[in-house]
Amino acid sequence: MGFVCSEFNTAKKFQRVKNDDGSVSNHCIKVIKADDSIGFMPMAMDNMDYKYLTEQVKAGTLTIKDAD
Repeated sequence: MGFVCSEFNTAKKFQRVKNDDGSVSNHCIKVIKADDSIGFMPMAMDNMDYKYLTEQVKAGTLTIKDAD
């Protein structure tokens, strides 16, 4: 299996998002794509891309960076 959104397969970075008040969002992950464009992935287990992302993090093959 892989990401449903093919652009996520070649992403440069997955990163947590900060809210305006400085807290870390529990709603989405920022995705820096290969072409440097930015996308967002909802943090919901019914989202197949997020489910795959969490499986890769648990397996130690992928890291989600802290929010800037």
